[in-house]
Amino acid sequence: MLDHYLDLGGTEIANPARLAAYLETVGSPLDSAAGCGCDTFTAEHLGDEEYTTPEAGAPWYDPDMPSSAEFTGLMVLSVDGLDDHPVVRTTTPAVTGGAALGPARVQARTITVTGVLLGATCCGVEYGLRWLAEALAGTTGAGCGGDCLTLFNCCPGEFEAPEEFVAQHRRTLRRVALVSPPTVISRTGSGCSGRGGCSVGADMLTVEFVLTAGTPWLWTDPVPVIDVPVPSDPSTECVTWCIHSNSESPTEPICVELLEGAGCLPGAVLVEFADTSACGPDGVEGRTRKRHRGPVWGHAVMRRARLWTTCARIRRAAVPPRPSHRRRRTATAPPSRSTPRRTNWT
Repeated sequence: MLDHYLDLGGTEIANPARLAAYLETVGSPLDSAAGCGCDTFTAEHLGDEEYTTPEAGAPWYDPDMPSSAEFTGLMVLSVDGLDDHPVVRTTTPAVTGGAALGPARVQARTITVTGVLLGATCCGVEYGLRWLAEALAGTTGAGCGGDCLTLFNCCPGEFEAPEEFVAQHRRTLRRVALVSPPTVISRTGSGCSGRGGCSVGADMLTVEFVLTAGTPWLWTDPVPVIDVPVPSDPSTECVTWCIHSNSESPTEPICVELLEGAGCLPGAVLVEFADTSACGPDGVEGRTRKRHRGPVWGHAVMRRARLWTTCARIRRAAVPPRPSHRRRRTATAPPSRSTPRRTNWT
């Protein structure tokens, strides 16, 4: 798993190719300029131009903050939780021995990332720490939706085409949100190392943060199955809608022609239909009723369904009211003042 590249909600969190370039051009507190990662992973795999300096397009660069140009990026050390299969099953000891198996349940995926923040100065590293916390908040902020986390499942081959590698090995986790913010677990340096304070030297901050994926599966890129234009009818006349049966039991299609003046808006109909082919658990044919409101464009094809009414308002047959299960209270008029009251004399 190429876990050194992370992208959350369209914001690049870690990129080994960008980090290696900035360590050479901006500066590095490391003994060697090269960072950890994959040597064959380049800017071409992401559709970017060759990386030079943060001013040329780093996601954290801010022209109003000079220290942002002194931050080189996050060097990922480890990512835990991507290799686990997120399905668990409970067991209950049986009286006769053995155990009763419970249903399989899909759990959320917890991802723990550990990395080092690098920069040319300690002010640049401090800026990178604040930027990382804001970037991990995602685009939803305090909302409950989460974002998509994009990564690659392996390192590209030396002679593999970038487009082919991206199409085959890019993976996406959905509904990902930050559950534990970046925490500094170790610091190498005094906070302003080097002569001249923050202008010379840099610290290395080892941070750790936790992400949770509500949908734990690693998805590939969508594969288009069919791409055709939606059929439309430019005329203002109502369309004749037909329902075709399935191939297992072919029957004649049921067609309903909408009448003039039925209140049919251009490109929109009101359809109510019933599915008579739904089967129960024992294979007994049942009957379910579905209702669809809203615009329908082009030729509507509803399999295994029967059209009831279209476009015009549904006219329901008169149905006697159902008896209510609640008790009905009969209101009684208060006694009239002119009615003499009975008095018991003892």
